[in-house]
Amino acid sequence: SILIDKARIPLVLAGAVEASHDDPGRMAQIVRGLTPEVHFESDEAQRNVHLTEAGLAHVEQILNVPSLHDREHLHRLTQVNLALHARVLLTADVDYIVRADQIEIIDELTGRIVEDRHWPDGLQAAVEAKESVHRKEDGAILGFITLQHFLEQYGQVSGMTATACPAAEELDELYGLNVVVIPPHRPCGRVDQADVVFTHRTAKLEALIQCIHENHRSGRPVLAGTAAVAESEELGNRLLSVGLSCEVLNARNDAAEAEVIEEAGAPGAITISTNMAGRGTDIRLGGRDESRRVEVISRGGLCVIGTNRHESRRIDDQIRGRAGRQGDSGSSRFYISLEDPLIQRHGIDSLIPERYRRPLRTEPLDHPAVQREIDRAQRIVEGQSFEIRRTLSRYSQF
Repeated sequence: SILIDKARIPLVLAGAVEASHDDPGRMAQIVRGLTPEVHFESDEAQRNVHLTEAGLAHVEQILNVPSLHDREHLHRLTQVNLALHARVLLTADVDYIVRADQIEIIDELTGRIVEDRHWPDGLQAAVEAKESVHRKEDGAILGFITLQHFLEQYGQVSGMTATACPAAEELDELYGLNVVVIPPHRPCGRVDQADVVFTHRTAKLEALIQCIHENHRSGRPVLAGTAAVAESEELGNRLLSVGLSCEVLNARNDAAEAEVIEEAGAPGAITISTNMAGRGTDIRLGGRDESRRVEVISRGGLCVIGTNRHESRRIDDQIRGRAGRQGDSGSSRFYISLEDPLIQRHGIDSLIPERYRRPLRTEPLDHPAVQREIDRAQRIVEGQSFEIRRTLSRYSQF
């Protein structure tokens, strides 16, 4: 979690500064009127966004300035770029939630709210203007250090995790740490089923509901792991519309986490969760009533369903690992569509031959080429993330 997942961003010592006199609300209003691919463009991985020449001229006309690149207008160009970043690269109910008239940032890896965190250098104000919430003090970075160099201050570094092997090369290169596999004291009783891939999201959603319904009817508890708050709530609402009662756990109702997890292993229970129910969460079969444990085991244990592939196989493995713990029975399966954010953001669908992508169909794509390309693309994304961490470490050495 710390050495790998969080190492793309340095540890930051931040402070509050007096809010600037610029008007982020006006900039947000201007940016709302810009047209994608005409006034601005973003890179294929959605890590950067910039104005086009037409977009720059359009904004200059609205602001009535000759050139935003003139020294006296550079602060306005910065404000426009911040508003554009807030509109395009930061999404409500994915990167943050709006609660009690405030912006609360979500940790993409854990699905939890990060307390006392705000974006620096005017970006927080841009997001607040986008969502029309109360403006807080601006943040400024006072100092930072990479996690790699911070951990060098310790005489010894060690850890234990069930997902270290895929990151063994990185742990060795960046930290000088070897990975040793310790066999479990009980064999894993989980059955990991092959992914089910669909051409479009609607077909995937229908298959998800059918799978959840079948397992619920058989008396098995179901945990559906989603990628974002919005997705968890959408799936929960669809289940309710077909008469299936479920519990939804995400950053918006994090206060109920302990209560929801306590009953997530009860017979027939349906729990929809973001990554909050991933790493480290122990779902006891039978729920609160231990006498029902044998009943759940006899019906196949916990059924884990992933609604998306993540950017790292380790994150996928963590959600799988909620089932089959301590030798219990259980199963896991991922449902994927070629319209999923990971597939679209990184152009994975373009790697799959056209004859497997069209036309849209309700049945799964049953061909090894489809799964092979998805696995390969996931490895490419993992390699990109590794390179980001490696580059950050190298730059910070100078």
